[in-house]
Amino acid sequence: MEPHVERMLNEQKELCEKIEKLGEFISKNPIFDKLSKDEQYDMKLQLGAMELYSSVLQHRIERATA
Repeated sequence: MEPHVERMLNEQKELCEKIEKLGEFISKNPIFDKLSKDEQYDMKLQLGAMELYSSVLQHRIERATA
Protein backbone atom coordinates (compact mmCIF):
# COMPACT_ATOMS: atom_id res chain seq x y z
CA MET A 1 0.00 0.00 0.00
CA GLU A 2 1.19 3.48 -0.86
CA PRO A 3 2.50 5.55 2.07
CA HIS A 4 -0.01 8.35 1.49
CA VAL A 5 -2.87 5.86 1.63
CA GLU A 6 -1.55 4.45 4.90
CA ARG A 7 -1.39 7.98 6.31
CA MET A 8 -4.99 8.61 5.26
CA LEU A 9 -6.10 5.35 6.86
CA ASN A 10 -4.35 6.25 10.12
CA GLU A 11 -5.83 9.73 10.03
CA GLN A 12 -9.30 8.27 9.40
CA LYS A 13 -8.95 5.90 12.35
CA GLU A 14 -7.84 8.68 14.72
CA LEU A 15 -10.58 10.98 13.46
CA CYS A 16 -13.26 8.32 14.00
CA GLU A 17 -12.10 7.88 17.59
CA LYS A 18 -12.30 11.63 18.18
CA ILE A 19 -15.75 11.81 16.58
CA GLU A 20 -16.98 9.01 18.81
CA LYS A 21 -15.60 10.64 21.97
CA LEU A 22 -17.00 14.07 21.17
CA GLY A 23 -20.36 12.61 20.18
CA GLU A 24 -20.56 10.69 23.44
CA PHE A 25 -19.65 13.79 25.42
CA ILE A 26 -22.37 15.80 23.71
CA SER A 27 -25.07 13.16 24.06
CA LYS A 28 -24.25 11.48 27.36
CA ASN A 29 -22.14 13.68 29.63
CA PRO A 30 -24.14 15.91 32.00
CA ILE A 31 -21.29 18.45 31.96
CA PHE A 32 -22.24 19.30 28.36
CA ASP A 33 -25.62 20.63 29.55
CA LYS A 34 -23.88 22.95 32.00
CA LEU A 35 -21.82 24.63 29.27
CA SER A 36 -22.93 27.91 27.74
CA LYS A 37 -25.23 27.71 24.75
CA ASP A 38 -22.46 29.21 22.61
CA GLU A 39 -20.02 26.50 23.70
CA GLN A 40 -22.62 23.78 23.08
CA TYR A 41 -23.30 25.19 19.63
CA ASP A 42 -19.61 25.33 18.77
CA MET A 43 -19.03 21.76 19.93
CA LYS A 44 -21.94 20.51 17.83
CA LEU A 45 -20.65 22.51 14.87
CA GLN A 46 -17.19 21.03 15.41
CA LEU A 47 -18.65 17.51 15.46
CA GLY A 48 -20.43 18.16 12.17
CA ALA A 49 -17.25 19.48 10.59
CA MET A 50 -15.32 16.45 11.80
CA GLU A 51 -17.98 14.13 10.34
CA LEU A 52 -17.81 15.94 7.00
CA TYR A 53 -14.02 15.76 7.04
CA SER A 54 -14.26 12.03 7.75
CA SER A 55 -16.61 11.55 4.82
CA VAL A 56 -14.32 13.41 2.42
CA LEU A 57 -11.33 11.46 3.69
CA GLN A 58 -13.23 8.19 3.18
CA HIS A 59 -13.97 9.15 -0.45
CA ARG A 60 -10.27 9.86 -1.02
CA ILE A 61 -9.32 6.50 0.49
CA GLU A 62 -11.84 4.68 -1.68
CA ARG A 63 -10.48 6.35 -4.83
CA ALA A 64 -6.89 5.61 -3.85
CA THR A 65 -7.59 1.95 -3.20
CA ALA A 66 -9.89 1.27 -6.16
